[in-house]
Amino acid sequence: MTDRDPTSDAEVVRRVLAGAVDDFELLVERYQDRIYNLVWGMVRDPGQAEDVTQEVFVKAFRKLADFEQKSRFYTWIYRIAINRSLDFIKSRDRARTHAVDVIHEIEPAAPTESTDPSAPLLEREFLEKMHEALEAVPPKFREILVLREVQGLSYEEIAEVLGCSKGTVESRLFRARARLKRKLEAYCRG
Repeated sequence: MTDRDPTSDAEVVRRVLAGAVDDFELLVERYQDRIYNLVWGMVRDPGQAEDVTQEVFVKAFRKLADFEQKSRFYTWIYRIAINRSLDFIKSRDRARTHAVDVIHEIEPAAPTESTDPSAPLLEREFLEKMHEALEAVPPKFREILVLREVQGLSYEEIAEVLGCSKGTVESRLFRARARLKRKLEAYCRG
């Protein structure tokens, strides 16, 4: 919810379904940054993340009448965002990598007196390897890493978003972290 409008999501949904379609903008304002960050974490391309995020809200608006309100609105729209992101990933050219584009957007850290002159280069190299490793993790594991590590959702919230048990979330997260760790081990040893 925003500070400007304390109306609950459920109430906003009811108003939109009753004909006050402009009120959907309240839901967009509340969740656009979180949805964008989630999508960006999955697709790893800022421009594509904007497009996919817009598609998520369009789909949510069109399917709002199908939202049964058995779960919270944000878990419902997160599920839409994950599904749309996975669809995008499947259709994208697998050979194209976005890690280099992301690295160019990162500002190097300002050197300090105790900073090794090679530290900014090593940091950039590590970030590049981290992005490459995340790209190499299968989407079902990437989604759970993004939900937990980037979005900060609890295991219970992730279970609700993914429609699975808390135990399944814990298991997938463990396997996702292990896969990411294996991808980074060669770099960390070197």
